[in-house]
Amino acid sequence: MKRSVLFLLVPAVFLFFANCGDNSKSSSDSKCLPKGATRCVGNVLQICANDIWFSLEDCNESGNICLEDNDDETVTAACVEPDIGNTGNTGDTGDTGDTGDTGDTGDTGDTGDTGDTGDTGDTGNTGNTGDTGNTGNTGNSGNTGNSGNSGDTGNTAEDTYPEETETSKKAGDIARNIIFFDELDTEHRLEEWYVKKNPGSKLIWLIFAAYDCMHSSKLRNDLYLIADKDNIDKGLNVILIMNGLLTGPAPEQEPGKLFTMKDAMVTFNIENSNYIYGYLKYDQQNNFSRYINQGYPANIFIDAKDMKIVKHFEGWNSEEDFINEIKYFVSDFLSGT
Repeated sequence: MKRSVLFLLVPAVFLFFANCGDNSKSSSDSKCLPKGATRCVGNVLQICANDIWFSLEDCNESGNICLEDNDDETVTAACVEPDIGNTGNTGDTGDTGDTGDTGDTGDTGDTGDTGDTGDTGDTGNTGNTGDTGNTGNTGNSGNTGNSGNSGDTGNTAEDTYPEETETSKKAGDIARNIIFFDELDTEHRLEEWYVKKNPGSKLIWLIFAAYDCMHSSKLRNDLYLIADKDNIDKGLNVILIMNGLLTGPAPEQEPGKLFTMKDAMVTFNIENSNYIYGYLKYDQQNNFSRYINQGYPANIFIDAKDMKIVKHFEGWNSEEDFINEIKYFVSDFLSGT
């Protein structure tokens, strides 16, 4: 399949990474080593945390199978669909979700501030001429409430989201103001971490991952090594968005699936409680396609000062040199901002 198709069809993107990485979790009485190891027990996906196997997911519930990968020194596992590549074609039906992008025009709702013209109602104060009672005039002090309209300046050009570029696939592009929902099904926009709305924000690490992509799972296991509390306190914001399976998005399984995954990650390492977790609905798949070139996981580092992408890459490597490279990049950016 040509890459041009990947840019247009969301399902094609999912099929590209059918050979993606690993995940795990489980509960058994036996001790486990090393921390972060994963395995399959029957069709149940497990992860090693605190010397105990914890169950992460029953693959049967999603119609998948638990598959182990022995390519690394430690065995890794994930819930994957049988014959992922073939069944993945059904994901094409997800393209109908692209029409949902018209929902972005909802941002024009800010023009609603013109409602302040309602203050012309103050002309009613002319009635004071009839009020001989001075006490009636105290009502005029209510007009000072109009000063509250000055709050509308929050919607001025100074605070509006930067003008978006056509894509968000490379350094220099402006990150799309994508909409996502968290594990409690609360709606969020990327602009919430724009420095003019969130003064403490310096660097945004936006991640798009798939539940059955093993490399996505390895990234989740390694996150705390880079995004520790020290970097979070310095202004790093990690937004981990799970966009269904390699065959396509599955928002109908959310937010329950996301809630379970977050709980497992926090159990694995408390540092993981410092991140933002989310999933995409069908109407945001077109915006998602503007972020991704080939496959999962997609890593987008965004300067919160102007929402400009400063680093973009796809895939993940758990080798120490690779992790240190990302760690140094993050530390240097935060210390120099």
